[in-house]
Amino acid sequence: NRAVMDLFDPGSAFKIVMAAGALESGLISLDEPIDCEGGRFYPYGSRLVRDTHPARVLPFWLAFAESSNIATVKLAAHLGPREFYEWIRRFGFGEKTGTQFPREQTGIVLPLKQWSRDSIVALPLGQGISVTLLQLARAHAAIANGGLLIEPYVVEKAVSPDGHVTYQHEPPPPRRILHESTARMMMEI
Repeated sequence: NRAVMDLFDPGSAFKIVMAAGALESGLISLDEPIDCEGGRFYPYGSRLVRDTHPARVLPFWLAFAESSNIATVKLAAHLGPREFYEWIRRFGFGEKTGTQFPREQTGIVLPLKQWSRDSIVALPLGQGISVTLLQLARAHAAIANGGLLIEPYVVEKAVSPDGHVTYQHEPPPPRRILHESTARMMMEI
C-alpha cells in the first residue's frame, strides 16, 4: 500500500501524456517526420536535452518508440504550456484517483502560473512533477481502455459465507479523455 501511494518522478513513462495530446489535437500524425537533432538539442535557450539513441529525422511513431526526449520537447513546445497543462490534468494527474486507499495523495502538479521557462522542457519528460504509481497506472490503463479514464478499485464485492453480497463497489462512470482511434494509435506505438 505504501509504495503505491508514495510520490515519485515518473520520467519517460510520462511521455504518453505528450504523445496522446499531440495525436488527439491533430498536431502530429504517426508518420510525420521529426528532426531529433542527432541526439543533442538546446531548446529555446534552455538546458541541453539529449537522446539515448541519437538520430536525425524519425517518423513520430519511431521517435516515440525510441523514447526521444528531443521529439517530446519539440512537440510540447508546439502544443504550448496551457494545452499541455490541460492534458496533464485530463489524464488525472494532480487529483486523487478515487480509490479508498488511506494516505492517497494528489501528487504535485504546479499550476500553470507557477511554470518557469524550463517547465515546457522538463514536464513532458516527466521531470518537475510528482505522481503516485496508481495515478501513472490509471493513465496508462486509459489508453488500454480505449481512451476511458476509470476509477481504480481494490474490492469489487464481498460475499458472506451464506452467499449474500455484503458489499458491492459502484464505480462512477468512466471519463473519456481520448477518442478510441487515438488510444488505438497509442497502443500501436
